[in-house]
Amino acid sequence: MRWLRTELVDADLTGLDIEIIVRQGDPARELRRVTTERDADAVVIGAPGRFPHRFAGSVPAWLARHARCPAVIVP
Repeated sequence: MRWLRTELVDADLTGLDIEIIVRQGDPARELRRVTTERDADAVVIGAPGRFPHRFAGSVPAWLARHARCPAVIVP
C-alpha cells in the first residue's frame, strides 16, 4: 500500500476519481465484486507478463468475460 500511495503522489490524476480498496480472495472475482458495488464505469487492468501468450487463463481475461462493466486491458 505504501508503494502504491507513493506512486500516486507523482501521477497526474486530473479528472479521475481514485479510491484504494484492499480485498482478500480471488483477484478476478474481487475486482468484479468491487466494480459492481461501486457501479463502476469501467475497470482498467494491466495485462500479464508475456502478453498475449499467457492471457487466456489470466485475471484480465476472466474480467473481460465476466465484468459487469467494460474491462480495459493495458499491455
